[in-house]
Amino acid sequence: MQNKVNWLWVQYTPGAGGKFIATLCQLCEKVDTWDDGLHTSTDQYLQTKLLMPLAQHILYEPRFPYDLSYFTRQLPMTRGDDMTREESVEKFYQHNPEQIFDHNKYISLQWHKPYLPKWFDGKVITLVNDDASIDWLKKRRDECFYEWNGNEVTHKRFHPDYIPGKKLAEKYFDTTDVFEKYDDKQDFYKKYFYEDVEVQGLIEPITEYPDRQKINVSDLLFKDTKTLLEPVCDFIQSKIDMDKASYIHEKWKKINSKLLD
Repeated sequence: MQNKVNWLWVQYTPGAGGKFIATLCQLCEKVDTWDDGLHTSTDQYLQTKLLMPLAQHILYEPRFPYDLSYFTRQLPMTRGDDMTREESVEKFYQHNPEQIFDHNKYISLQWHKPYLPKWFDGKVITLVNDDASIDWLKKRRDECFYEWNGNEVTHKRFHPDYIPGKKLAEKYFDTTDVFEKYDDKQDFYKKYFYEDVEVQGLIEPITEYPDRQKINVSDLLFKDTKTLLEPVCDFIQSKIDMDKASYIHEKWKKINSKLLD
C-alpha cells in the first residue's frame, strides 16, 4: 500500500474554467491523464468535452477516471472532509486499482470548496476570482448552470436530467434546492453569486496554504499560453507540450471571450 497520493488539485469556483486548466495540466509530463483522447485525438476530444455549447457543459465536460466517491468536492456536501490523512490515502488505494493511473505522476482533480480539508497534503492551483473576471464568471455560470422558466430556476448542477451521474444526482434532492422561484432575479444572484461562499471564498484574501500556485481567472482570457502556464510548470517541476496547450487555449479563449461582450 502506498503511503501518499500525489495530488494536484485545481481549486476554483464552479464555472471559472477549472476543468480547462486541469486539462492543460494533463499535457505536463508529470501529470496523469484522465482520457488518452486528449493526446491521441485532440480535436475530437475538444469538440466533445471542452468546446461544446455552454448549456451542455455539465453533461459532457471532462471527468476524472478515479473512484473518489468517499469524499465530496463541492458544497453543500461535506462527506470526507473530516478524514485523517492516513484514512484518505487508504481509501484512495482501496477504491482505485493501480492499473488505472500512474502513481509516479500527479493525480489532478477539481476542488470547488473555498477551504482545503485538513488531510490534504498535495499541491493546489487556485483560480482567484479577480475584479476583471467577475462579470464574465457570472455570465458563464448563468449559461452553464441555470435554466429559467418564468420565475422558476432549475439548478442543473444537481438535476439528474443535466448531469451524467443520474443515481448520484438523485441524492442531491435531499440536500439541495434543485428548483426555486424568484420574483426578483437580484435575490437569486445575491444568494448564488454575491453571497455564495464558493464565489466569495475565492476572492482575495484567500487563506494561505504552503504549496499553492494562484492564477487570476482573467488570466485564462487575457494572457498568452506561455505566460499562463510557465508558472504552473515551475510549480510542479514538469515539462509541458506547449504547442498543444497553446492550440487548446486559443480555441477555448475564442469561445469563452464572447461572454466579455
